[in-house]
Amino acid sequence: MIRYFCLTLLAAALATTMGCFGPQLDKIPVTGVVKLEGQPLPNVEVTFVSDSNPLAFGITDENGAYTMATRRYGEGVAPGKYMVKILEIPAGANGNPGTKVKFPSVYSQKGVEVVTVAQDGQTVFEFDLSSKPPKSKGNHDETQIEAAEE
Repeated sequence: MIRYFCLTLLAAALATTMGCFGPQLDKIPVTGVVKLEGQPLPNVEVTFVSDSNPLAFGITDENGAYTMATRRYGEGVAPGKYMVKILEIPAGANGNPGTKVKFPSVYSQKGVEVVTVAQDGQTVFEFDLSSKPPKSKGNHDETQIEAAEE
């Protein structure tokens, strides 16, 4: 009876801890700089959006530098294609002073560009935004990630 109880307890403990760790994600360190008209753009959120990978984000410092991470898996980005969006941060969000320099909302709505994160590829991405984005090029939106692959 004691043996049965111990085995049941052990099985329950194993079943409980198996769900705690979950699947691991291959992550690649990704960093970069965001500028507006060649000047660092501090206190903005850089977001990498993908149809098949976890959302990754980073907050720029006073020099416009950022390091990407995911909420669930921590620092790094899963390999794949991402639409990059740059978002303003409201003042007071988690003690952040907020985005002081205004930039066109097209960068947060439709995105800046599609990037590919790969183990043997580029892992540093610099984005130099324009206060007047070109209309002829057009910006992408999330549904164009696959089209950009071709």
